[in-house]
Amino acid sequence: AWMSGQKEAMQAAMDGAPLAVALGALVRTATEQLDDGVRAAFYLSDADGELLNHVVGMGEEYAEAANGFRIGPESLACRLATAIGEPVITADVREDPRWEPWLWLAERFGYRGCWSFPIHTSAGSLVGTFALYWPLPCEATPRHIELVGRVTQTAAIIISRDSEATARRHNAAALRESEAALRDAAQRKDEFLAMLAHELRNPISAIRNASYLLLNSPDALSTARCSALIDRQVTLLTDLVDDLLDVSRITRGLITLRQEPCDLQSIVDQALASLQPMIAGKGHSLELVAAGPPVRVIGDAGRLEQIALNLIGNAVKYTDPGGRIHVAVGVEDGDAQLRVSDNGIGMSGDVTGRVFELFAQAERGLARSQGGLGVGLTTGQQLVELHGGTVQALSDGPGRGSEFIVRLPVAAPSGQHESVSGDPARA
Repeated sequence: AWMSGQKEAMQAAMDGAPLAVALGALVRTATEQLDDGVRAAFYLSDADGELLNHVVGMGEEYAEAANGFRIGPESLACRLATAIGEPVITADVREDPRWEPWLWLAERFGYRGCWSFPIHTSAGSLVGTFALYWPLPCEATPRHIELVGRVTQTAAIIISRDSEATARRHNAAALRESEAALRDAAQRKDEFLAMLAHELRNPISAIRNASYLLLNSPDALSTARCSALIDRQVTLLTDLVDDLLDVSRITRGLITLRQEPCDLQSIVDQALASLQPMIAGKGHSLELVAAGPPVRVIGDAGRLEQIALNLIGNAVKYTDPGGRIHVAVGVEDGDAQLRVSDNGIGMSGDVTGRVFELFAQAERGLARSQGGLGVGLTTGQQLVELHGGTVQALSDGPGRGSEFIVRLPVAAPSGQHESVSGDPARA
């Protein structure tokens, strides 16, 4: 009968049955072999080896009462057996003073004897306990010990197989996720490079055409027009290259910030002044909400203005003519905050979660339609983080506008502030 039960348990494990099914076959076999009204159960420790939980044998009600007991030398019965790796045999729980706090459990579920045996894997790890509960006081005999030894050895094999199978499944899932992430990153990089080539080709083509006209029609009017065109396109090319260099330096930790007390409101005012022609050109209405008193932060004023220019500039670009732009500066929950919102094209939830990634904007097709490489949000996020802050993107969906929230530490009333830079060793 024992061999039949062992075979059933092992076959269930090899067939990929849940652990409770395979160990349940051992529980049934052990109780049939021992008889005398004995009940049996298996317990396994958690991943940290700190808590013991019922797997199968004593039913849900007992599991609810016994689950989560802490493993340790100060514990009792199953928890103690798991901690010390030795059997803990109590012939009569009413005669053992250590059981006094737990007599309610024994009385509630009708047992007097409680034997607990540790389960050792082939690697020597203690993974749980096999327990026997006797309705009457009962001393262990060699026959009992021999049968329990077979049960725990078989259980150790089944538990080890289950752990290995679970680890393989987790590793395979992690590998699939990693491969998918790499494919996605490669695709977005390719899209970005295609967009970069497009953005570089346009000004280069314009400069080439202007150069041809200068060589073949050298009159004053053509020279003036072509010179102005070349100047504009060179400025555009310079901006594109500066964007690429900026994001490269920040990503590699080569940016040094000049840290000094700044008024965030004044910085935002300067950014708005620079963007006013662009705002007016699109016919947007602008609402500016100021905190009143200065919002003091410690940072690099030039880089902070770059952050504001990027966020407000994006709101202007990606809002249809005649739209609304809302800019607010203040202090909330102890942080200095800059909020920029619009009623523009908005973003899907997927894009919102990835909008700060280096190549994410390429897939949106926004940068190409508006000009530029779309790396400003990546740069902006990294600059905010270098200032010890955070930036968050929000949107109710496509066509429903966007909001960006920058949070920065408020400046301390006094104290010295040192320059902060990335770690050149990461270059």
